[in-house]
Amino acid sequence: MMLTPVPSKPLLRSTLSVTTSKSLRIARIDFSSLELDESRYTKRGYNRTQQIGAALNYLGFDGLIAPSARWDCDNLIVFEDNRALD
Repeated sequence: MMLTPVPSKPLLRSTLSVTTSKSLRIARIDFSSLELDESRYTKRGYNRTQQIGAALNYLGFDGLIAPSARWDCDNLIVFEDNRALD
């Protein structure tokens, strides 16, 4: 895996196991219907994405899977308030 920029400190890789029971997946194809500007998705200015996350949290979702703004992968965002402690 090539990292850009190259880290100045040693890289530590960890593996986590997480389960969610009520998650939503957002793909780049969904951006226009969510009023997300894909050309600005990698820039700072998180207002719209924070509004979407707050709405999902309020609706009781415990997770959101969304494209990373920096890497070619998806991120899992966990809403801890909506997860069981077990």
